[in-house]
Amino acid sequence: MWMREKIENYIKIKSPGYSLLIDGPWGSGKTHFIKNDVKDILKQIDFKLLYVTVNGISSTTELQQQIILRCLHSKTESNRKIIQALKKRAPALLNLVNKADKILSILHPFDFYPPENSLYIFDDIERISPEYNIHDFLGFVNSEYIEHSGCRVIFIGDLSKSQFAGSDFHSIREKYVRWIIPFYSDQGKILDDFVIGFKEDISYFEHLESHKDFIKDLQMRFGVNNLRTIKFFLEIYRIIFSKTSSDFDLLYKDIIYFTFIMSIEYQEGRLNLFKDKKQLPEIVTHVQKGTTLVYDPFSNRTVDLSEIESDKEQLLANFTANFNRYVTSGLTSSMQSDIKYSYIPEIYDIITTGSWNIEKYEMKLKDLLRYKRPILINERDKNIDNLAYFRDVSESDLDESVEQVIKAIQGNKYNLEEFARGINLLNYLANEKLILITRDQVRNLFEDHINHITLGTELNSDFDEASIEYIARELQNLSKDASKKIIDKLKERQHQILVIESSRILQNWEYQDDLVASWRSIILHSDTSSIADKLKELARDRNTIQKITKSIEDAYKSTNAGDYYADHTSNISKLREELRRRQWTDLDRVDNYFISRLKDQLNKAIGRLGSTKTVHNKRS
Repeated sequence: MWMREKIENYIKIKSPGYSLLIDGPWGSGKTHFIKNDVKDILKQIDFKLLYVTVNGISSTTELQQQIILRCLHSKTESNRKIIQALKKRAPALLNLVNKADKILSILHPFDFYPPENSLYIFDDIERISPEYNIHDFLGFVNSEYIEHSGCRVIFIGDLSKSQFAGSDFHSIREKYVRWIIPFYSDQGKILDDFVIGFKEDISYFEHLESHKDFIKDLQMRFGVNNLRTIKFFLEIYRIIFSKTSSDFDLLYKDIIYFTFIMSIEYQEGRLNLFKDKKQLPEIVTHVQKGTTLVYDPFSNRTVDLSEIESDKEQLLANFTANFNRYVTSGLTSSMQSDIKYSYIPEIYDIITTGSWNIEKYEMKLKDLLRYKRPILINERDKNIDNLAYFRDVSESDLDESVEQVIKAIQGNKYNLEEFARGINLLNYLANEKLILITRDQVRNLFEDHINHITLGTELNSDFDEASIEYIARELQNLSKDASKKIIDKLKERQHQILVIESSRILQNWEYQDDLVASWRSIILHSDTSSIADKLKELARDRNTIQKITKSIEDAYKSTNAGDYYADHTSNISKLREELRRRQWTDLDRVDNYFISRLKDQLNKAIGRLGSTKTVHNKRS
């Protein structure tokens, strides 16, 4: 790391006559760097480190006292005998309390940290009291430590702060500081250091180690450079993990994800817009609301957004736009991803208030676990892998693997991905004359068995669709018809997966977070008779029926909805007829009222799709 090298070179200079300044934002890891990397440098060359924070210092006298107190503190930390001696002399020391300032003035830092083998660091210079002129501060340190004593001095601060913009610092700093070093932290290494800090909590440490790459990915994805946020997350998550049974191990990444993003929002102050979780907007909770409530600190009451000034409305709009990156993240939006954005109210509580209801937390996890599918990694076929890595296998092993792959293809043992990989590799090896069969034989094998392969429609498989599409294009020069059938099979598989996913959503319709997306999936890929049966089952659940009705309305609100969802019209009409054929006499008047509103909304949806269709259906 060039920054470490630059500081190491500076420390090795005898009586440099100048100082360095490390500049970086609050929480970026400057102090962590000093207390770890720089300490490591000093240990190797037998140097001492005097670290002094000047936060709140208002005069040179106070600064001198702070330096001596730090010297004494460091000395007693490293020498327990002094502490014991001070305890024995406690009565005599008490008599000197009124003379403390005089005692401090007699002592000198060089008695503890000799200039020839010490590094002096002054941190938090942006937090010096406004009463203390930065010119006076730098002048004192320069005169007392740098010019006359040859000390090695490093200042640490955030030069972006307003106190530097409004002062003459930039015009005078060249007099005292040779180089300003922009601080860049190795976030991955810092996370490693933080995780090691939990090694005494063995179960938590091992859990973090197994999920460390995932947490690093979240850091990078969401640009989290503030170490205090990472530290806060790790400390909060430690509490959460301690109360999370291993029965919920499938949810670990979901829990980490929600805890991580809420830690960001809390640490950056954006959650201050809401007094409690009841006020959180729909994008966070995935619960549809008629009105948006926010906390107005000026009136100390909860009000509808429409009642307050437009700047608060803009704040909420900004919050929603920012939070959307979490909900629609590439990590969570893929159908086959093992990570799902899940709102967990109890985690929100412990992050924002420090307390939570553990029983409700467990109930929430049980509910989430019902819809969590394990992502199963398909075991790779060893013989196909041998063909791919033919450079590393013997001739006899290669011939044996070719024979086994051909047998598996002829016996229809492979799914679509395995079949495509096997044929592609056989084609390549035959073309290079590395195996004992010809390309014509491979072509015959391809064309004879493409219609018999299984699709592998398991939602929890790691099926590589992009790879199959690529292989199909590569195989066009072997057989255009057969390669086209691979693409057709792939499309068929994709459709079957959508049907399976839609069926799962329909089965648990009342528990879905995004009811609009659920409706679009259900109406396009589920049998309308099954949809009607589900609505009949839910008929007495007025709240859910009302939400479904609203989601149908919201699904087609855009001014050109007909251009994108015209293919929904036929199934909506069929569903409407299915509902008309159902008997609803077992419902009371209020239940029937909500069912009637749903039927009316279906009629409106058909009309809406027809009136907003301006071009030919783009998805047809």
